[in-house]
Amino acid sequence: MENKQENNIEAGCLGYVIGGMPFIPLIGVLFGVIAIVWGFVNKHTKLKIVGACGIAFTVVE
Repeated sequence: MENKQENNIEAGCLGYVIGGMPFIPLIGVLFGVIAIVWGFVNKHTKLKIVGACGIAFTVVE
């Protein structure tokens, strides 16, 4: 029987730092794409959402 904690892969502190960097003007799209890819690799939905919101913020700004 597998432990449920082993299946839960966390993004970690660096993942959220990269996820927050898309809100910086001019470099946001690059880090947003990195955050989205990182989210797909680690199957972490929150990181994908933060990256997408950061790209949207950069485009609107």
